Amino acid sequence: MNRFFAYIHSFEPEIELESAGRYTDDYSIHISVNETIELTDEYVVVPEYESFYPELISTVLAKSVALEKTEEQLGKMHDTLETMINRLEKGKLRIGNKEVARFSR
Repeated sequence: MNRFFAYIHSFEPEIELESAGRYTDDYSIHISVNETIELTDEYVVVPEYESFYPELISTVLAKSVALEKTEEQLGKMHDTLETMINRLEKGKLRIGNKEVARFSR
């Protein structure tokens, strides 16, 4: 897997390889002819294999992992903004123009 990440990093240098393993998930497809569809957060059981299942599952997992990363980043921004607001209320913002611009995008 490291070679894969190194390859991707060769043309997308802004990807943070250190945190690549943090935003992953696993999922399984089980085929059981006599069963009805069963969906959990770890696996799905289907009566027969359909060619679109892997792509559908991959898309859902990718969006879920991306959402997890976005939530984490928003949490950090919220914490920083909360500190800035508290300082601003006290009249002691002490922040540079670059940092203000970073949060006003």
